[in-house]
Amino acid sequence: MNFLRSRSEQLADYLSNSIARAELVEPLPGMRDWAVKLGVSYRTLESALKIVERRGLVSIEPRRGVRLRRARGASRGIS
Repeated sequence: MNFLRSRSEQLADYLSNSIARAELVEPLPGMRDWAVKLGVSYRTLESALKIVERRGLVSIEPRRGVRLRRARGASRGIS
């Protein structure tokens, strides 16, 4: 663990890796429940998800939650 990085950055890496390994699937939990499950504050999860969104892995939709972005060609079965 790199202690020079913020908890949000560490969580963003964890979430990104979980998405890459297909461990996170929709429907994703609500933000507050998800934060409790991960043992982090709501703000830390929110900050981490904004990092993951900038990486292009999720989209954050106000009042609708977080959605996984599909990889290009995923809907057609192309990787």
